[in-house]
Amino acid sequence: MIANEGTAMRRAFLFILLISAGANAQKGHTTKWLRELKEAKPDTAKVNLYYALSRAHWGGNLDSVLLMATKGIELADSIGFKKGKALNCLSMGAGLSGQGNYPGAIKYYLEALKLSEELNLEGLSGNVYGNIAIAYVQHGNLKKAIEYFNKALRIAEKYGEAATREPLINLSDLHTKTGEYALARKYATRALAISRAQGDSSNSAIALFNLSEIYRATNHSDSARLYLQESARISMLIHDHHGVSYCLNSMAEMMVNEGKFKEAIVLAHQSLSNLELITNQELSMKAYHILYQGYFGLGNFRKALHYRDQEIALRNSIFNIEKEREANNLLNQYNLERKELQIQLLEKDNRLQQKEIARGSLIKTIYGVGIIALAVLAGFLIFSNIRWKNYNRIVRERNALIQDQKRTIMAQKKHLEWLNNVKDRIISTISHDFRSPLTTLHGFLQLLKLNAIDEADKARAVQQMEQSVSATLMMIENLLTWGRDQMSGLALTPINFDVSQLVDEGIQLVALRAENKKITIVNQIAAFAWVIADRDAINIVLRNLVTNAIKFSKPNDSIYIAMHKEAQRVIISVKDTGIGMSPEQQKSLFSGSANASTAGTENEKGTGLGLALCQELIQQHGGEIWVESVLGSGSTFFFSIPIR
Repeated sequence: MIANEGTAMRRAFLFILLISAGANAQKGHTTKWLRELKEAKPDTAKVNLYYALSRAHWGGNLDSVLLMATKGIELADSIGFKKGKALNCLSMGAGLSGQGNYPGAIKYYLEALKLSEELNLEGLSGNVYGNIAIAYVQHGNLKKAIEYFNKALRIAEKYGEAATREPLINLSDLHTKTGEYALARKYATRALAISRAQGDSSNSAIALFNLSEIYRATNHSDSARLYLQESARISMLIHDHHGVSYCLNSMAEMMVNEGKFKEAIVLAHQSLSNLELITNQELSMKAYHILYQGYFGLGNFRKALHYRDQEIALRNSIFNIEKEREANNLLNQYNLERKELQIQLLEKDNRLQQKEIARGSLIKTIYGVGIIALAVLAGFLIFSNIRWKNYNRIVRERNALIQDQKRTIMAQKKHLEWLNNVKDRIISTISHDFRSPLTTLHGFLQLLKLNAIDEADKARAVQQMEQSVSATLMMIENLLTWGRDQMSGLALTPINFDVSQLVDEGIQLVALRAENKKITIVNQIAAFAWVIADRDAINIVLRNLVTNAIKFSKPNDSIYIAMHKEAQRVIISVKDTGIGMSPEQQKSLFSGSANASTAGTENEKGTGLGLALCQELIQQHGGEIWVESVLGSGSTFFFSIPIR
């Protein structure tokens, strides 16, 4: 157990703050500090107030942490107060780390470290080393985390053994993860001895847990079990529910590995009961996984699948790609800043050349006055004037070139940011919306392989799989069409085709889904209703609208597809008698946001891209798309195609 998890994480931050030379913010003083801030002059005292207010919100309102720290950094910079800037950079890093922006947090921690070392503030340096190490742990760079925890430990040792408990515990956990078990045992044993001597039950429990993990990894199960039992006993006494569940989950894993599935199930249920008192999704997910393994080992595949679904649902809710996105954003930001720096260098070079030109001309003028007669002076001045014009022309040309380069780079910057947003949207959709149907299909195939379900369940599951795969295929097609349109634009190919025939073909593709929900689809468009448009694009629009109508209709509802001409356009409508929409839902309907998507009448899911894609395709035809709906009375979607 490392000091960046659960209550242990909070204890690690406490250690860091105890040796800090900065302001020790107390929550009860916030009102007093705010009053003092309004009356404070822009000096070092005001910088310290910003730090104190920022620090007071650690672990709470992160927006307040970042706001106060930003103001503190700006004021410290303006008055040259390096120590105040270091403290506010530290607080800025803590706020960004709390938001999961670990690259940004490390950037500010390193700035704080540079200033603290420059000012020889050893206590503050130890503070920053610990925070940097925790950020690297969260970012997955264990080697760098060990390096900075060792630096923090060397400083902590100067403050006495009591200050070394947290870095020792953290180092024992990290060395366990890297397979350096001898070092890990050394640090954990030392941390345990110091914690017991100080009467520190909390850190004693963590050190005991870490020792159990080391003995588990080195196949000493009996020793591991003894340390786990003692850690669990202490955690219960001090009401550390996180620690209790860590121990219960670990003991349950040992039981699974030994084939004692019933005992593992009991321990996992105890862990879940304990977690009802707190909120820790990762510990809950681990307990669900152990229950899945236990029931699978007992041959109870139905319960195994149930807990596997619980685990997957929880995993999906906490799944996050922000770390990779932050790294990509940091790289893009670096490239853009480098280009902006090149612009600044060009502008600086231009100014230097202007000064050099002015100085050279002045020297030549003075030299000419000294050696040339007054009669030649007029000719020299004319010549000098021509030279000045040439120099000014060159300067103007260079300035124009620099401005062109700057505009080009800024345009590239905007384009890169836009492409990055498109990439993020595609990755996010693939990561979140494809995972659940594929995982469910995989679980069903496992049950088929084991012949663990009867024929009735099998038929119902096959029907559900068909609906899930059909929805996923349509999701893929929408995503690819939308991505292609966003990245390079779609080239429409208008042809003359029969809309009624296209609708009949589309109805055939969704007939099974409609039949399963007992929904009737009626094509009211007369045969040979010809229009000129891109047939594939109109097919995508119709299929999305009909699929949406099925999604939000109830059993025995009906869907009607009609067409009529109006002025210089054709209007096609898809009407359902389903559940309808509120005015608030209609406002964000075509935004393309994942938040705009809602579950259907049978909990069908979507990406939010379908209607946004329909709008883009219709607008590229020069038409419009809109909806009329009353909550509880169904919806009618209309789109128009100009008559060519």
